Amino acid sequence: MLYLDLFFNWPMLVHPMKDCIIVTMQLVVSFSIGLLPGIDNFAHIGGFITGILASCILTPKIFYSSWDKGRKIILMIICFPILVGLFLYGFLAFYSNISSTEICSWCKYLDCPVPDNAFCQQ
Repeated sequence: MLYLDLFFNWPMLVHPMKDCIIVTMQLVVSFSIGLLPGIDNFAHIGGFITGILASCILTPKIFYSSWDKGRKIILMIICFPILVGLFLYGFLAFYSNISSTEICSWCKYLDCPVPDNAFCQQ
């Protein structure tokens, strides 16, 4: 949500580039923590994507022009079905016991960056 708030209100910010760097550093730290063994990075990535989609829909918006208003409304309309679809996919994948490695073979590197590690094989 911080990224969208930053980009939606870019003209109002005093130091937008400084704020963008701070938010990017927070994102890098969050995803780096997800690379530690025993922490599910899919949860971090899923939360990031869901947060962006949900904040496109739910956050209050300031419209700077009619073009800006149309752009933000179209973005809301596009994000809603994507968010519902991802939620349904995650719900069905969770309850059908589908492993992430069955869907994509390289996804194992997101959960455990060192797959030969004994901790990762548990």
